[in-house]
Amino acid sequence: MVAPTMCGGSWPRPASATVPAATAATRASVLAGSVRFEVGGAGHELGPGDILWVPADVLRGFEAGPAGAELLAVHLPRRCLS
Repeated sequence: MVAPTMCGGSWPRPASATVPAATAATRASVLAGSVRFEVGGAGHELGPGDILWVPADVLRGFEAGPAGAELLAVHLPRRCLS
């Protein structure tokens, strides 16, 4: 069995990233600040306590809000979802 992986980070403003379509699904939780996620071309504005599910094989990206953002992401490889 493949275990999920977790990562977290703090992004000061300005910070942004575009990530190629990943083979892992991602559950992103906003711990502090705000962030705008782009998932498959759709925009999502998130703040503290908000959670976003990003399916595998979908282009994704984010931009931290004016005060930056703290995120916790759990990446679930496709083998975990079967």
